[in-house]
Parts: sequence; C-alpha cells; structure tokens
Amino acid sequence: MKIPPKTFLANNKERSIMGAKSLILSIFIAAVLLIIPVEKSYAGKCSKAEKLLEEAAGLISKNPNDAEAILLEAIRLCRDSASIHYNLGVVRYKLEKYKNAIASFNSARELAEKAVDVEAENKAYLDTLNKVNDPYA
Repeated sequence: MKIPPKTFLANNKERSIMGAKSLILSIFIAAVLLIIPVEKSYAGKCSKAEKLLEEAAGLISKNPNDAEAILLEAIRLCRDSASIHYNLGVVRYKLEKYKNAIASFNSARELAEKAVDVEAENKAYLDTLNKVNDPYA
C-alpha cells in the first residue's frame, strides 16, 4: 500500500516539530544544569567581594591606594555590585583620579538602577542609587 504524498508530508512535519521540541527541551535542561553551578560560584565570589569591600572601607581615609587595589579585586570577583563601584568612586575621588571616579559612579548608578528595577524594595540598592544621584544629601 502506497502512502499518499500529502499524508507523508504531514507525518514528516509532525516528526520534524516533535524533534525540534525535543531538541529545545534538551538544550533548556542542559542550560539549566550548566547555569546553576555558575550562579552558586558567582554568589560565593560576591560574598568574598563583600568582605573585601568591608576591608577596603577601613582603609579609604588612611590608605586610599590600598583601598583602590582591594576594591578592584572585589569588582573582579563581583562585577555587578553597585556598592563596590560606588566605594571605588569615592576612593578614586580622594586620589584625585576624577575621570575614573566619574566612571565608577556612573557604573554604580547603572547597576543600582538595574537592581532597583528588578528588586524595587531593596533598601541597599535604593541607598546606593540615592548616594550616587545626590552625594551631598
């Protein structure tokens, strides 16, 4: 018995769609499995970066050069921290590196704005955003 051409095409299309759905599902599962360890690793690095921030905060007035080096290491570990970028701006301002200070403050503002968009009730992000927008308040 010969299969009519239209039926054969319909079956191939269905098989093709099923294959594509399976492929997409497989890619999604693989991506989730790969991303979860990265997020945990990144969170651990950000935790270490926050400790470096605390260390640098104690050095800002006494030894701003060391504070800058520590904050740059903290940013290397956790590049999305608005508070680290803000504090780096403060240090660079004290070191009279004004262009770099402005760049750090701009990075802090952008990161804080993104964070507030995602998590509007987070007081830390709002505080950082307010400091960057009005440093004399």
